[in-house]
Amino acid sequence: MSDEEKIIERLFDAQNRKSVLAACLRELRNTPDENVISRCFCVFSALDLLAQMHTGKSGYKRSAKKTVLFYRRYMQLNELSAELLYQVRNAVTHSFGTHSQNSATKRQYRFIYDLTGEKLFEQKSTVVYRVNRAQLEHRFFEAIQSYKRELLNSTPARKRFFTVYRRIGETL
Repeated sequence: MSDEEKIIERLFDAQNRKSVLAACLRELRNTPDENVISRCFCVFSALDLLAQMHTGKSGYKRSAKKTVLFYRRYMQLNELSAELLYQVRNAVTHSFGTHSQNSATKRQYRFIYDLTGEKLFEQKSTVVYRVNRAQLEHRFFEAIQSYKRELLNSTPARKRFFTVYRRIGETL
């Protein structure tokens, strides 16, 4: 195993105390199921980190574009669902999961959360969507594994990854 592969394995190792991703995963594991927004916050924190690593650009400049791209590719979402998931992310991080607005289109979104059904989203009205938290977490874990596989098999993906990993991949 190469040194790069060892670093990648360490980032994705939930037991690694220095891995920023592992910190998100541990927090998610330790958060009770009934703390829906806290669990979602852990998921979106990890997804934001991975989206930065995927694009090779850290920070929040154009974060919507790189995050939606990550959702589409690794969570296997179409463009509309990826945009909706980005609005859920905004609601979780900015209004405790209840409300979001697309600044470009001025479209309003309101969210309710549960654990039932097969779909990630169910539209309840023109602005209200049900978010299946279990499906969100399932897709999140699949995205982690899919991205890790790509890192282990793609030199360009690794190059982008290490550009960001050097800055934010480990805690002190």
